[in-house]
Amino acid sequence: MHQPYDVLPSIAELGRRKQQLTKVMDSLKIADRTGVSQSSQSARLCQLMNVESVLKACGMTDAHFAVLGEAVPLGYRALQEVVKATPMLAQFMPGMMTVGYLRNLAVQYALANKAAEGEFFFVDTGFNKARNHAFAKLQAGNVVVTTHYAGAKGSRAVRKSLTRAALADRNGDLFSSDGQRVDADEVTGHAYVQLKHGGLAAPVFAALYIPNRDQRSIALEPLILELATPDNAKVEEVTDRLRDTIKRKGQEDQRDRHAS
Repeated sequence: MHQPYDVLPSIAELGRRKQQLTKVMDSLKIADRTGVSQSSQSARLCQLMNVESVLKACGMTDAHFAVLGEAVPLGYRALQEVVKATPMLAQFMPGMMTVGYLRNLAVQYALANKAAEGEFFFVDTGFNKARNHAFAKLQAGNVVVTTHYAGAKGSRAVRKSLTRAALADRNGDLFSSDGQRVDADEVTGHAYVQLKHGGLAAPVFAALYIPNRDQRSIALEPLILELATPDNAKVEEVTDRLRDTIKRKGQEDQRDRHAS
């Protein structure tokens, strides 16, 4: 069983990682004595690293990426069907203004349904510090994926949050204070990934990013997902479930307002 992300590594684990680091540094020193400098060796490794290679080193496969590429357009299509059948969302301006938020919710819901179909992912729920906002955490082994709507053109930045920052820094290794380090550890297989998607009626793009630990910068080349055409039967299934979910959420909000 993998280690929970909110549990700091033990002293023995830190010692093991320090030994691994020592071995890496020794190998770099050997390379330096054979005519390859440490800086050029590090630069060469950085040039080879991209999101796809790091995630595959952490245990993800093309099959995982395919599931993500199927779920994003499925969520968009299902939401479009819900919006068309719901005057509050299609014709009422306050409701229309919430559709952007619902796109990410629809993608998360489609991902949860895809996860239930196979053994590639399982889904957990995370909360912000105030516990007034919930978000889905998709997990494959020790890789955690969160989803983020990037606007109609995909240009909107991911908003930093304390919860995601803590999630991203969960490795807790000897250099966790270095904000410019990529948030992935190929030795332990841990990584924090952001699935960014953008569009209106249909997604114009979806890509996987691994942020640096400062949650502000990105060093690795992202992985652009290949978006599949949604199956009509799956769209209908997810649409029905999404409609029920939105209806229940509205009823809960109404009860909360009456209670207050």
